[in-house]
Amino acid sequence: MRIAAHRLHAVRLILPVLCLLLAAGPAAAYPPDGPATPLAVQAAYDDATIALRFSWKTDKGYPGLLHDLRSYDAAKGSWERPARVNEDRISFMVEDIDDPVQGFANHGCWVTCHTDLNGMPGNAGRGDTRHYVLKGEGQGRMLDMWHWRGGRSGPMGYAEDTWVRAHDLNSDAQGRRRDDDAGSPTTLLRDKGDRLREDQPFAVAFTFESKDVTLPEFVFDPQKNSGHYFLVDDNGLAKAAPVAELANAHSIEAMARGERQHALIATGEKANALHVASLSDEEKARIAAEALAGGIIPRPVLFDHAGDQHDIRAERAFDEATMTWTVTMIRALDTGSKNDVSFKGLDAGRVYTLGMALHDGNGSGMSHLVALPASLGKAGSGSMIEAARVSDVAKADWTKVPTATVDLFTAEPVSWQEIDASATN
Repeated sequence: MRIAAHRLHAVRLILPVLCLLLAAGPAAAYPPDGPATPLAVQAAYDDATIALRFSWKTDKGYPGLLHDLRSYDAAKGSWERPARVNEDRISFMVEDIDDPVQGFANHGCWVTCHTDLNGMPGNAGRGDTRHYVLKGEGQGRMLDMWHWRGGRSGPMGYAEDTWVRAHDLNSDAQGRRRDDDAGSPTTLLRDKGDRLREDQPFAVAFTFESKDVTLPEFVFDPQKNSGHYFLVDDNGLAKAAPVAELANAHSIEAMARGERQHALIATGEKANALHVASLSDEEKARIAAEALAGGIIPRPVLFDHAGDQHDIRAERAFDEATMTWTVTMIRALDTGSKNDVSFKGLDAGRVYTLGMALHDGNGSGMSHLVALPASLGKAGSGSMIEAARVSDVAKADWTKVPTATVDLFTAEPVSWQEIDASATN
């Protein structure tokens, strides 16, 4: 009955918006037409900490643990993409109750999707423009965004801590920003600074058996990867393969056991990577031999350090029998950061609005699923997501925490300008 009630709550949110759009004319569907994908959401909090748990079933047949791979092409003498591989991701935006963003309570993250964004018709010929909040009189300064990535943060035990800031329309905005660094990068291994290098260089020059081979900057430590510097599968060194076959050769458990790594981690307790330029020529020769055999390596490199970007801890589990992800994001109720929304108002009965999105189709950009906004509050607040008050979040019994089912829809290129114009007609 609880789930049925929550689905009814979602329908009540949808109907007024649909009516406004139908009255406005043949605009793109909002929410998009087509079947809904259910996302199970739970929340628990104690005196100092809040946790949000998300569960969903993938329809790909494998978990998205790998992201943006490169394989050495001996004929070309260069590193090529063997197949397009995108990680699974779950994220949500939440507004500051005391500095609300116009339209967010009714439309969620659609308020950050504008006509000039990448992939939108109005972006043709423009720069690289990503989600942002539209500036205006009485407009909120930002939205807090929690972003878990299956290949680029999950392996470290974090979710990416970001925020979406305000910009003017058609300003080529890079609206989504990572939270402040722990400090400027001070070494090549980035013991401080960005938590991620998206594009590790493939530029370590080495001559192997009279052949000039460029090696990646980072490879796996073979002691933590079944004796290999590159991805491994059932037959040892992994070669170019279909995405599903390659993805199914890896698991969270295998990485934890130090058998098959799926993400390069350069620093921190879970470090599993070697810095190639710092190695002996003898070891570089072994790396070159594997590269020439067609070795595959992730392009991103992860850096684990204490800092604002790592405020959100994350736990992940994948049930192969049901093909179901369970991801839990955990953070202090109040981090003290100006770019993080405080949840200390839960006990006082304050209700927060969340806009959620899911990438789970080996795609990026507009390939994600989106939801209408959902309310979050304590038990008895009438919120769609009821946050359970527990003595210790770390010991929470999630079987006793209320579950809300949020419907996700395939995203369509509908801008906030279209939605806002329809809503005001």
